Amino acid sequence: MGRAVVTERSFASGMRKVRERKACFIAQITGMPAADVVEGIDAVLSYAAISALWTRRFSVTVLHKIGPGRFRLYLPGDPLARVFDLTVEATNAKTAANIVLAITNSYPDALRCYTLYAAEVAAYRVAGCRSLLVGDVVLIGDAAGDQTAWACGWAALVPLSALPAYRTIFWSPSMRLT
Repeated sequence: MGRAVVTERSFASGMRKVRERKACFIAQITGMPAADVVEGIDAVLSYAAISALWTRRFSVTVLHKIGPGRFRLYLPGDPLARVFDLTVEATNAKTAANIVLAITNSYPDALRCYTLYAAEVAAYRVAGCRSLLVGDVVLIGDAAGDQTAWACGWAALVPLSALPAYRTIFWSPSMRLT
C-alpha cells in the first residue's frame, strides 16, 4: 500500500484554494465583489453567520379579496382589503411570500410554519383573519423599498406584474399584541 505524502507546500496550496472558493461563495451570497471578501475572509464564518448574511427582513401586507367572486383567481381591479401587517426573514421575496402563506394558514395549536412565527400566527388569528385563499394577495417589501405582489393561485403563489390598489380594514400595526 502506498502512503500519501502531504508536503507543506501542497497543504498551503489546498488551503488557498479552499479560501478562494469560500470567498466566491460569500461574494455570491452578499453581492460584494470577491476581492473585498478575500480581504476579510480571515475571520471564520460559520453556517449561521453565512445564513445571517443571506437572509433579509421583509415587511408584508396581507390583502384579502372582498366582494363578489372573492374565492376566484385574482384579476387586476378586484377589490382587496388590507387585513394584517407583519415582518418575516427570508432569502428572497418569493420565499417570504411562502412563509407568509404558511403563517396565515396556521393556527396557534397547529403550526404549519417555523415556531419562530408562533406569535405572528396568534396575532393573525386574534385579529379575526381567515386563512389565505385563492384570490388573496400578499405584498412583500424589502429594506431597499422594492415591493412585489403575489396572488394566491390554485396550487401556488403567483407573482403579479403590478401592485394592486387596496383599502384598509380590521387591523393596523398599532393594534399588534406584544
